[in-house]
Amino acid sequence: MKSILIVILITLFFETNGQVNDYSKYIKDQLINKKQTVKTHDDKEDIVYLGKIKNHNGEVLFYVLAIYSEVQAAIEIHGHSNVLYLDKKKVLKKQFDLGLPDDLPFKLKNNTLYFHYFNHKTKKTELFVNQVGTEIPKLLCVGPEDCY
Repeated sequence: MKSILIVILITLFFETNGQVNDYSKYIKDQLINKKQTVKTHDDKEDIVYLGKIKNHNGEVLFYVLAIYSEVQAAIEIHGHSNVLYLDKKKVLKKQFDLGLPDDLPFKLKNNTLYFHYFNHKTKKTELFVNQVGTEIPKLLCVGPEDCY
């Protein structure tokens, strides 16, 4: 009995690991493009609600969030950058794991995600516009040659 309880507690710890599980409470029109920080003892999440994906009738299809999280793992801190698509019921439908926090979009407007990316030819940071449309994309492109 004691070992079963220990297994359950360990499983719950690793499933939550200080990360937010219910992102629906961060979806509010007044919070669009505003960073919301959630801290626990060892972890931190920066959550940015980017806005809504709508169909041609103006009905909400998806809510999109950009999330950067830091997780304490022993001595090191591991960073994770994600873009989340939640359906109209605010249930997670797709999560894109991106490489770096700089890969996260900074704006969603008219079903289009906006990114800053570093152009290695010009050696400048430039704007990349990704028209994502009304479907969840199979790949999320964050630059002209960089997709996840």
